[in-house]
Amino acid sequence: VSLDRGSIVVAFDRQEQAREQIHKLMRTIAAEDGITVHALSSGRSAVGTRSSDVGGQFFKSLKKPKVLLVAGRDLDWYNAGEIWHLLDQRMNMPVTIRDRDRLAGVPLNRYTHLVFVGGDYKKYAPEYAGRIRQWVNEGGTIIGIRQGADWVRTNVLDWVDPLAVDASGLPLSLSESGHEPIVEEVLVPERFSYSEKEARDPLDMIGGAIFSGDLDNTHPLGFGYPHRNIALHKNTTAVLSRPQNPYASVITYATPPLLSGYTSEKNLQQLEGTAALIAERKGAGSVILFADDPVFRATWYGTEKLFMNALFFSTAFNPLPEN
Repeated sequence: VSLDRGSIVVAFDRQEQAREQIHKLMRTIAAEDGITVHALSSGRSAVGTRSSDVGGQFFKSLKKPKVLLVAGRDLDWYNAGEIWHLLDQRMNMPVTIRDRDRLAGVPLNRYTHLVFVGGDYKKYAPEYAGRIRQWVNEGGTIIGIRQGADWVRTNVLDWVDPLAVDASGLPLSLSESGHEPIVEEVLVPERFSYSEKEARDPLDMIGGAIFSGDLDNTHPLGFGYPHRNIALHKNTTAVLSRPQNPYASVITYATPPLLSGYTSEKNLQQLEGTAALIAERKGAGSVILFADDPVFRATWYGTEKLFMNALFFSTAFNPLPEN
């Protein structure tokens, strides 16, 4: 039996259910989901092969996800509802929803994953960040989506996106951000007549278009995808610059990135080569950032697996070695 990347091994020991119940569950999974289930009499590889033993160094233990979904004032209830629907209604997975203003009183150690959806985080108290950083360092996973990703990368990863600007409107320098900037030169601002404003404003928006991404399907967050090409739905101009960690950009926008729909040439240039999905280890935990909504309106099935992988495989990848 050859096990591909992303294969899951269910051992009989240290299980809450009896063997008969596990066998029944495996038969149900095979019948309902079309997944091939192999029975192994031993975890040892055949003599004379170069394969790893089952449960060896290339296998990671998985934890049952206990998800805390942050919602509330100024946040995107549609985004929160999409995630709740995916987990509660379709995956039969319990999910706890808490108002962001009451997060300070929540015992985070009860949860394995904290999800920050899109929305307005300008008024969100940054003093919570220290507590969240400690929880991540101790093994928790925080997932940021759209504007939630921007808050997480600034307050939890402690880096400022080089594509952001400072108070004067100029791009932040590499020394301030600690990450490789995509834009290397400052362009002279354009000037238009005010009478053109109403016609020009929509040109720089992305109301909803489909973009091409390059997915690293050897990364645990890309497990289950047979090809590197992936179609991404995007309805925001937000971008994520690529981090210095060369393995952290799980998805980058292709060149050229547009598959279907309209976006301006300016947006196309800003998107090319930037990250759509970032996964970084921080201490014993992980930080996962989505530039776009992976569960958009419960219709964009192609990227839902990315979100589920972010729950089950969030600590299955290794950090960079320390210098």
